[in-house]
Amino acid sequence: MRYLPPVTLYSFVPLNTFIFQMAIVAVHCAKTLVIAASGSELLRACVRLLLPALIQHIAKLVPQVDDGTVSEQQIISIDEIWKTFATLISLARDDQRQFSCFI
Repeated sequence: MRYLPPVTLYSFVPLNTFIFQMAIVAVHCAKTLVIAASGSELLRACVRLLLPALIQHIAKLVPQVDDGTVSEQQIISIDEIWKTFATLISLARDDQRQFSCFI
């Protein structure tokens, strides 16, 4: 059997579809990490590193939302990120919750 490089395995999938699928998987992983971080200081540190990327992703999509040119896939990713933020705030302790709104 001949070895095929990984790029040829996905060549039948359009690039933007593949990137969208990767983005959704990444957002789901982030949400899972947020839930798991409630019991681990190490995972909380990972969540702190992920937050800027999630915020940046939302910020990059704002012009498309304003123009009305946002795709269905982008709407799904925005929705999942908002769910991740809601989970993060709901799992915060009461004394931390007031500060988490300023992140």
